[in-house]
Amino acid sequence: MADTVLTALISALATVAAAVIGVAWKKSLEPKEAKDLSSSREALQKKSHKFDVFVSAPMAAYETDAEVKADHDRIGPVVAYLEDQLSLSVYWAGRNIRSKADFDAPDISATKDVEALLESKFFLLLYPAKIASSVLFEAGIALRSCLTSIYFVRSTKHLPFLMTQASQAFKNVRTYEGELPGDLSALLRRHGKEFFAPRASDS
Repeated sequence: MADTVLTALISALATVAAAVIGVAWKKSLEPKEAKDLSSSREALQKKSHKFDVFVSAPMAAYETDAEVKADHDRIGPVVAYLEDQLSLSVYWAGRNIRSKADFDAPDISATKDVEALLESKFFLLLYPAKIASSVLFEAGIALRSCLTSIYFVRSTKHLPFLMTQASQAFKNVRTYEGELPGDLSALLRRHGKEFFAPRASDS
């Protein structure tokens, strides 16, 4: 009897061990979990988004209508490509702004923009010059709320110190240098939607 019980016990333990090893082996073959793709817990917990891309650009920081219109003309082709060629839903506060008279009241604008940002999957900062702007405030929110934050700048020297290091410190931040709209449009044509895709950590 004792031998029978011992044999049954050993058999049961062997079965459990095999199951555990099998599960561990299966997990080792699976892709990295979502938590390895972003450093933002809030973004990973979101199940759906109203917008695919939140485009952030410093239009309100310009002093003249000519500067506002020039910035609109730089950004417009990028937004059009995202929507027409990549079929992405885009929030861009400057869509209908071509002069300083077109801006909403600051409090209304801030509320609308932050609500849209919190409902966006990806954040795209377009920062063509070193300029004091609310886009830097939006970038801070996006760091926690968006799955990926991309900073497209003329020069990384234009960014505040901490933002220049963000792509090294956070898995969900990437920085590119170039001119608008040409260089960014070329990247989008080359990579398509993968340009925004979260990337697994190297570790």
